[in-house]
Amino acid sequence: MGVFKTTSAKALTACQAGLGVAATLLAFGLLPPSTATAKAADPEVVAPRLIPVLTNFRDDGIGLPGAAPCPGGTAIRGDAVLGTRTGDTWLGNIVYDYCLMSTGLPDLFTLSGTASFVGTIVGCGIGSISYNVSNGVVRPVAGAKAANGYLSWTMIDGTGTLGLVGVTAGSGAGVLTMQRNFANEGYFVGVVTC
Repeated sequence: MGVFKTTSAKALTACQAGLGVAATLLAFGLLPPSTATAKAADPEVVAPRLIPVLTNFRDDGIGLPGAAPCPGGTAIRGDAVLGTRTGDTWLGNIVYDYCLMSTGLPDLFTLSGTASFVGTIVGCGIGSISYNVSNGVVRPVAGAKAANGYLSWTMIDGTGTLGLVGVTAGSGAGVLTMQRNFANEGYFVGVVTC
């Protein structure tokens, strides 16, 4: 959670100021100051590209018991829509299996699991891919208006299909506002390599 304490305010400020995905990625430390890609020695070989991604999402909180390993916690299965705002570059739907585990503090949970995405990553293609969620911490609050949850996400290499088969890596952070009924919205920001 330390990375979120030091960078989330900068990232949120960058997003709110309309500085865009690149400024937000720099604030999170996910994008190096220079992202120039070296040219491949063979003109037939296409060098992997580092693609910044941003998506706003919405989840109605309606879930089923999940299949994620979650000893001592609550496994949930749900879905969310990605790309709810103009300018988003990660657009589609996810189905997730997450584990919510009490931290022992009132209403504070850790969040981890796996999600499967179907849709478009602008700059990479259309298809499906899975990603892991880790380091999540959330405190659901009735009537929440401000961010009360944070997480990290990492693409799972080898899970891409169709136009996303070339996604070989990707990672970033998520910021969310979760209600007591688990309905939530927020954004993911990061980079993918394709």
